[in-house]
Amino acid sequence: MTIILIRTVILYMVILFVIRIMGKAELSKMSPFQLIVSFMIAELAAIPIESPDVSMITGVTAIFTLLFLQVFISFLSIKSERIKNIFSGTPSIIIDNGEINLKEMKKLRITTNDLLEQLRARGIRFAAASGRAYYTLRENFAPYADRLDYLCENGAFVSCGGKVICTDALDPALVHEIIDCCEALPEAQLVLCGQNRAFHKQPPPEYDPHLQCYYVQHQVLGDLHQVSEPILKVAICNLKDIHATYAALEPVFGKRLNVVVSGDYWMDMMNPQVNKGWALQQMQQYLGVTKEETMAFGDYYNDIQLLEQAGESYVMANAQKEMFAYGKHIAPSNEEYGVAQIIRRVVLGETERPGTFLSPILTAK
Repeated sequence: MTIILIRTVILYMVILFVIRIMGKAELSKMSPFQLIVSFMIAELAAIPIESPDVSMITGVTAIFTLLFLQVFISFLSIKSERIKNIFSGTPSIIIDNGEINLKEMKKLRITTNDLLEQLRARGIRFAAASGRAYYTLRENFAPYADRLDYLCENGAFVSCGGKVICTDALDPALVHEIIDCCEALPEAQLVLCGQNRAFHKQPPPEYDPHLQCYYVQHQVLGDLHQVSEPILKVAICNLKDIHATYAALEPVFGKRLNVVVSGDYWMDMMNPQVNKGWALQQMQQYLGVTKEETMAFGDYYNDIQLLEQAGESYVMANAQKEMFAYGKHIAPSNEEYGVAQIIRRVVLGETERPGTFLSPILTAK
């Protein structure tokens, strides 16, 4: 018993020394190599304690060998970015300019299931508020799409518990007027947003990724005047200067429609009363939920009314600087999983954020 006690104290001091030399790092911030070394040191330290016939020198030698490897690899990583990437890996971009990298999500097996389950268990509903279409959001949030409520098309389409509770279509005559007006704007790629699919002309190749990202169900037409389905929203993409397009269209339609810049390359046009805040109000009335019982997150101009309609409003740290005037609080950025962090801490009362999961696209375009 005395031998085990002495060995334990000696190995404790050795490991303490080794960890100090290796440097400080939180478990969640360790590289794969650092994590492996830490586990191996723990295993090697246990062998001389559990097996008195194993020499202490053998265990300590193995531990110091790992220490040497760790320090040596760290030194090489500082000198060479290539070696650093081999041992520490490269960052995985989940959200880039407001767009979700679904392939990277599947590769990393990132999920929000645990978060949604905890909210549901407490009787809290979770709604995705976005300028995106309903069918696109459902695909983005698969396989837990049925657990969410949706404020889509910047508020023109509201679904709660799988039931469509509100839609607001544009006057067809006004849609035709918008089509004619945009014909004079060569950089403006027009998208007519119906409930089940979007309609647009064949765009230049550089526009394809942007259109396919937001409208997974779409139809290419030679003449948009052919569309007979109700149009909930008109979206316009301009990769060169969306603010120039806004400046050209807002004076013409601003008194008859809600015209708003909704992203770095996008602007939207809806009926005057339609916005995310109006949609949230419809959902609050349907569910019997008060403004004070509602929390909202936003990062762009089309989120202003949404934030105003919630008792607890959070502006993302990566938002446009003008946005901070519209929120009561500031949440960590999307890249830091800010929405999930706030829900974990404020709503669920957790002091730490266990695991890694996607910050929901509450306001992505």
